[in-house]
Amino acid sequence: INAEYMGDQGIDPLTIKHIFITHWHLDHVGGLVGNISSGTMFMKYPTATIYLSKVEYDWVSQLQDDPTNPQPKMMRNIFNFLKPKIQFIEGERQVLPQINVKPRYGHTPGHIAIEVKDGNRMLLCVGDIYASPIQAFQTSLSSVYDSDPTMASNVREEVRNLVMNNISVTVWASHWPYPHKSVFRYQLEFNARDEL
Repeated sequence: INAEYMGDQGIDPLTIKHIFITHWHLDHVGGLVGNISSGTMFMKYPTATIYLSKVEYDWVSQLQDDPTNPQPKMMRNIFNFLKPKIQFIEGERQVLPQINVKPRYGHTPGHIAIEVKDGNRMLLCVGDIYASPIQAFQTSLSSVYDSDPTMASNVREEVRNLVMNNISVTVWASHWPYPHKSVFRYQLEFNARDEL
């Protein structure tokens, strides 16, 4: 979440009211605050409610410091700083009129996917379920960051099947090159050609 980029695009971060966090890794939550290292942290989106799964909350709450890796401490510090802004989500549920969240555990213990619905179309924000586009076709390939590789692989397969069987679903994955949705679309086109 890059407040500076949003400002460059004419979007005032103070107008942001809802932020959904798929999982609590630094590359996904570090942009919520400024001055992470200096001890004078501030919220970049002070008017927003932050939505996070309760399972992820419980996991982050128990992270221990690691003298060889500063990330757990930084993740916990950001978490503790933002805790008053966090609304916890338990299980699968509708959070806002067109937004549902679903547990998609595996990359982290409490990873969620976010479904944004518009009529019969859906944007599926999968966070880091797919770290690379190749995982859309080889779902058993795991990222070094998957906390439970077997569970993560099963989730990738479930999501892949959902998307491949439903042309109205568009996938947005955090680490795919732009446009994030293209990988599944190309596969659908190849399948259609093979059937001709």
